[in-house]
Amino acid sequence: MAAAVPARRQDAMMQNSQAYVLRDTNAVYVVIKIPLAKEPTLAPTFEARKSYYTGRAIPLMLGTDYPNLLEQSVTEQDGVDIITVKHKVINADGALVI
Repeated sequence: MAAAVPARRQDAMMQNSQAYVLRDTNAVYVVIKIPLAKEPTLAPTFEARKSYYTGRAIPLMLGTDYPNLLEQSVTEQDGVDIITVKHKVINADGALVI
């Protein structure tokens, strides 16, 4: 991530961010962990947060790829909200990737 914005390499938030990528024959899985500067203000109920994630956060996360959304799910496990999306894109080689 710091390679994309070299000026932010010294940023503590950037240094403490982590990204994990796993590829298999079905998909590319990406998990990004970014520490927040302060605790976010979230809706108190899971259903309200789920509505926010599906109506706002997922469309923003995918941006122009949002029309290629195949599946989405929002679940809660041990007090942590988990957002899972499956979408299709064309990679640099012109191949369809899920």
